[in-house]
Parts: sequence; structure tokens; C-alpha cells
Amino acid sequence: MDIEVIEHHRNKAERIIEETMRANGIPAVDYLVEEFLSYYDYNGLSATINNIYHYAKTVLNRDKEQYYLRFHTVFY
Repeated sequence: MDIEVIEHHRNKAERIIEETMRANGIPAVDYLVEEFLSYYDYNGLSATINNIYHYAKTVLNRDKEQYYLRFHTVFY
């Protein structure tokens, strides 16, 4: 399958992805932005934004659970 990448659209998508990541508490590091851009190339912007929301929810919940476990470990 050939995929045609239109640079202007990809640049706009990159900005939207970075802003969405920051708004959801995910640091917009280069390698992570590039992974979401690759997902965007195959699935489009709407699916990518949904993927970012799901990723943020998973990462933030995992961090809370780890904090909770560390919190109890400190006091026992």
C-alpha cells in the first residue's frame, strides 16, 4: 500500500497532536510525537486524537496506582 504524505497537513497534525498531549498531561517529547504522527499517517486525525486520550488515561491511571503503592510502602 502506498501512502502519500502531504507535508502541510502533517505539520498541522503535529501541532494538534502536541497541543493535545500537553492538554492531557503528557510531555510532548519528540519520539512520542513521532509515534502518534505515524499512527496519524495510517488512521487520520480523529483516530489519533482518540488514541492520545486513551494513552493519557492509561498513563495517568498507572501513575496514580504507582503513587498509591509508594505511599503505602513509605508508611509501613
